[in-house]
Amino acid sequence: MKKFTLLFLFLPLFASAQTIPNGNFESWIWVGWTEHFESWTSENTEDYNIVSVDFDSYEGETAMRVTAQPNGLGDYGEAYNLFEIDAIPAALNFYAKTEVAFGGTSVEITFLNLDVEVYSEIWFGTENWEEYTLVSIPLVQIEPVITHAKIKVIAEVGDLVAGTAWISVDAMEFGEPLSVKKTEMNTFRIYPNPVSENLTIQSISGSLGNLKITDALGKIVIEKQVQENQTTIGIQNLAAGVYMISSDKGNLKASRFMVK
Repeated sequence: MKKFTLLFLFLPLFASAQTIPNGNFESWIWVGWTEHFESWTSENTEDYNIVSVDFDSYEGETAMRVTAQPNGLGDYGEAYNLFEIDAIPAALNFYAKTEVAFGGTSVEITFLNLDVEVYSEIWFGTENWEEYTLVSIPLVQIEPVITHAKIKVIAEVGDLVAGTAWISVDAMEFGEPLSVKKTEMNTFRIYPNPVSENLTIQSISGSLGNLKITDALGKIVIEKQVQENQTTIGIQNLAAGVYMISSDKGNLKASRFMVK
């Protein structure tokens, strides 16, 4: 009876554990002349090698590299992993190295209830990291109904100035929040993105504060103070390209990329 009771107590703990499929990036295959990682989806072609194997890994044999490639509106590269999950973990942790010139890299995690977005966080990288550096994204411990999570690894460059951007990631897993060199958290969402006319910006933690939209050259093209938690901005007069939207509320700063 005692053995049965112990087994009954430990089974829920084991069942609640969440893992990221191929989060160690060790499972990959050749498809033609391009490399594809199991569980990760990209638009790899022989002409645009967005995702590639990085043999300079943090641990194990391989890591995954995402490189921005020309797409008509600057350069862009993305790999995503969509998988089932039923609870929000405490944090998303991974190691990254990057190379950026007039561009940026990011890792975004979104939790969904079927196809409805429930909650998301994003980390941005605009520096060159020659060595693998720990990134830890704390996740708010809310308890909505969720069915899936989608993790996106992105590299992008605007169309106004030629540049480069790539990011290699490894040892990606859920765990406890860890001390990191630099983590910039997203506390607002934007939609639609890409956008052509009106952009809606919505905070998930109070007022938006001082909003700035900057182009690929770092020039501020729109700036406004917003005391509410939502605003709509007309961007019809902006040139096509990639822009960064930043929110500054004193001790809390966040940013996101927008494509027009």
